[in-house]
Amino acid sequence: MPGLSGEAIPRGAAVYMSAVDGLWYLADADVAAARPTVGISAEGASVAGRVFNIIVFGLIARSDWTWTRGDPIYVSIAAGVLTQTAPVAPGVPQQVAVAITATMIHVNPQLGGEALSLMDYEVQTGIIAEPATVSRGNGHTVVVHNETEERDWIWSRTDLDTKWAGVEYL
Repeated sequence: MPGLSGEAIPRGAAVYMSAVDGLWYLADADVAAARPTVGISAEGASVAGRVFNIIVFGLIARSDWTWTRGDPIYVSIAAGVLTQTAPVAPGVPQQVAVAITATMIHVNPQLGGEALSLMDYEVQTGIIAEPATVSRGNGHTVVVHNETEERDWIWSRTDLDTKWAGVEYL
């Protein structure tokens, strides 16, 4: 989705929309006014006042990323920076994505509540054959690697009342 930058924003940065002026800024886990993160910049904005694209849900890749596949990605206490280490106080942990590969993430910011695992659901329903490695998601998205079939899946749901739906990730 397009947004108007309130400052220079690099590609792949965590961003939030200001309630004061409606512009987009770099998110920061330890600054209350700079959260919650709503998306990741799909392209950079070199200065304030530039239109740029924001991924609020979906995939984004950068060749210089080195994520651990399947692990959650959080907003850092450094403005706009993503990390796989949840910040500690005074930072507020907010999971914003899951690493699909070392260079690709699935963006789906957790805007509230605790992270959930697909494991409980899959065990109860038998929907995924064991053994499977389930990476924690953000309550709405998880990554599953089925070890028997050697296949990766992205499982998601729109809210806590809907059923999980899986899409194979090739």
